Amino acid sequence: FAGASIWGDPLKLVTKESDTTNSKMNRAEVYNNLPLNMDEMTNITAKDLSDFVYQYTSGMQKNRMTASANHERTRGEPWKQNAVSTGNASIMEKMGAYKSLPKGEAMRVLESRAKPMDDLNKEDTDQLSEALVNNYGHAAVPYLQFIMQDISGVKALYKATQNRLDKLYGFTPADRFHSVLAVDGIMGLMMAKKAGLIDYDIK
Repeated sequence: FAGASIWGDPLKLVTKESDTTNSKMNRAEVYNNLPLNMDEMTNITAKDLSDFVYQYTSGMQKNRMTASANHERTRGEPWKQNAVSTGNASIMEKMGAYKSLPKGEAMRVLESRAKPMDDLNKEDTDQLSEALVNNYGHAAVPYLQFIMQDISGVKALYKATQNRLDKLYGFTPADRFHSVLAVDGIMGLMMAKKAGLIDYDIK
């Protein structure tokens, strides 16, 4: 919700567990370059999850025929975006139940376990949740305007950051998704700080 609130109303932007895979792919196509946020991927079957990871990271809708005629449906433009999902179970462990070594899928997912914060009480989380659904969309325009002022410079910094990260962690072509996911997160923070939107210690 926090990530989605950058762009708009998180209640409307975040897909739900009950939403179909086709609807999520359609949403990815519509968002194009904006992130796809999905709540609760826990109940999806292991096979469907594996298929979803492959299809989503291909960056385009699957080919489908129209119901009324013998020709393909029109597909929109391919997307280049990150997706974020939450769940009460590990995506990697879930896909492992379908395949003993889901290496192809594993190279496309960057998984992080959320740990409890001992000093956080319910009143604080209630206030945060209320703020997120009542205060949203304000950062998107100044963030994008800042980036658009120097797109070539941003691209150069992105490439330099990626080269540094790839060298630091010994990433190979097989690690291309992990490389991009990590650099996207770091660059997003760096650009937001340069634009004056956050004051986090990025390092």
